[in-house]
Amino acid sequence: MSPINNDAILSAVGFYNAFDEIHKKYYTGSKIQLDEILNFAAISIPYAVNGAFACEVAMKSAINEKNAKTLGHKLLDIYNSKYFSNKYKKAIKDSFISKGFSGIEFNCVLTESSDLFYSWRYIYESSKSTCSIPKYFYEFVTSCVETMLDFSDLKRKDNHEIQL
Repeated sequence: MSPINNDAILSAVGFYNAFDEIHKKYYTGSKIQLDEILNFAAISIPYAVNGAFACEVAMKSAINEKNAKTLGHKLLDIYNSKYFSNKYKKAIKDSFISKGFSGIEFNCVLTESSDLFYSWRYIYESSKSTCSIPKYFYEFVTSCVETMLDFSDLKRKDNHEIQL
């Protein structure tokens, strides 16, 4: 089993922080003002892309670089890969479940999120007129990144900042 790549975790945390800030502004249940609708549509793309990429990089932090490159961007393929240890799989799933969700909901959001990075990153090339963000995507991304961060040599301070 590969040790956690701290540089990859720092990258994952950076993408997660952008994702989290977008979530706080646009996805917390508050009404969006009419003049912000275009902003909301435009911000959904970096929200989905940053969230999915944060998960990808967090999981790949535990896989050696050669094997990680062969896995592509699909979260389900990375998660189910023989290169991604069962202890990490279990810890991510347990973290998600500890937030009040079921294993079935975890499997659904993992499957529905699997191709988000690619499909949203290149949404302008798609013949689809709409894409959707899976239910519980925020909690899934948070569980993935926080869990892998906890396995790294990096430590969080009480205020959730990262310290080396």
